[in-house]
Amino acid sequence: MSRILVVDDEIKMTRLLEITLREEGYKVDRTTRGREALKKVEKNSYDAVVTDLRMPDLDGIELLKKIKEISPHTQVIMITAFGTIESAVTAMKEGAFHYLTKPLNLEELKELLKKAIHVKRLEEENILLREEILGGEIVGRSEGIKRVLELVRKVAPEDTTVLLQGETGTGKELIARAIHRLSRRNKGPYIVMNCAAIPENLLESELFGHRKGAFTGALQDKKGKAEIAEGGTLFLDEIASLPLSLQAKLLRFLETKEIQPLGSEETYHVEVRVIAATNQNLKKKVEEGEFREDLYYRLNVFPILIPPLRERKEDIPLLVEHFVNLYARKMNKKIEGLEEGVMDKLMSYSWPGNVRELENLVERAVVLAETPLLRKEYFPLPEGHLSPSGGSFREEKMRILKNFEKEYFLRLLKKHRGIISRVAREAGLDRKNLYLKLKKWGIDPREFRGMNTT
Repeated sequence: MSRILVVDDEIKMTRLLEITLREEGYKVDRTTRGREALKKVEKNSYDAVVTDLRMPDLDGIELLKKIKEISPHTQVIMITAFGTIESAVTAMKEGAFHYLTKPLNLEELKELLKKAIHVKRLEEENILLREEILGGEIVGRSEGIKRVLELVRKVAPEDTTVLLQGETGTGKELIARAIHRLSRRNKGPYIVMNCAAIPENLLESELFGHRKGAFTGALQDKKGKAEIAEGGTLFLDEIASLPLSLQAKLLRFLETKEIQPLGSEETYHVEVRVIAATNQNLKKKVEEGEFREDLYYRLNVFPILIPPLRERKEDIPLLVEHFVNLYARKMNKKIEGLEEGVMDKLMSYSWPGNVRELENLVERAVVLAETPLLRKEYFPLPEGHLSPSGGSFREEKMRILKNFEKEYFLRLLKKHRGIISRVAREAGLDRKNLYLKLKKWGIDPREFRGMNTT
């Protein structure tokens, strides 16, 4: 049963909401004081809090901040009789799930609570999934990372061959380890072979093994990576570097699960799952005749594309915090955070080396740190990859707030059926400024006339 906390200095309102929400099957606590609400949040686990904005002892915004510190995934819905876009933006900026004005539409509140509780469940599931899969090694909340984790969760229990694609430093091996960890083979070995790091004349022996005397220097029998990985997972990194001569033998291995060590006339069956990875465009290499088409399709059964850091910049603050804490612990240093302006600098960089580059930079900064705040000069970034006109942390927040502002006015237009005077009055704007905003967003209020608002 979901648990809701109702906070409003009007006792009649708290009673009304308590009765309404209990009829919906929720367990409801209520209070008329902000500080009492805070004590309840410290003692109990709530799925959602419905709170008034203006209260005498602790206003709703301060209560919202405290709730997010204590229980980050508890969803907070703000209600107030003083509906202004400024207070709405402030509430959303501080992490409110939604914002409603009095007199309350109880049906709308019920629907919002269903959505809020669903969001809380998803956030908690994502955290559990991320911890289960990666043990906290992959950090992020972007849609790109969520998609990757969902694909990992789906493919891991199967024996399907997986092809991980992504730029250098995006974390392909971490994802490969995650698939192994969640697979039925997780009790077996996890063996890594970097195809680009081994001399071409030794690759076949490294992969399939050899018998004594197979070639000069083969003084004894040696098992290959494929045989060592028996019962587990074989991760072939930088698969695009594999020479054509060995690609045919790898294809046969993938199809038959049989290996033939160099110098042996016998073949051996091995039970192993293969995950391959590349930072190159394999399809293009097929077109250029550098990679076998049949092998490409055999590897590309279940592709997972890992997005570069520049396409998931909302993850940068979380990654920085994670790496700062990691290296501060390792070096036994007390680091409280970054000095002003550092995060903007990091957000404006394109990160060609991706997460690995960010981690290395943070580690260097912690090594240099002599004060609790990491200074700008600890983070030298090449000018060619900086974008001073866009992408900063502050600009990212403003983009989110602007999107909310648009949604806020769309809701008001629907509520008042496109009647501009009513929308302007509730939003606290004059009609001229309201028309300018709607024109900027390409919204025609006439489309909302006669709309059913129930």
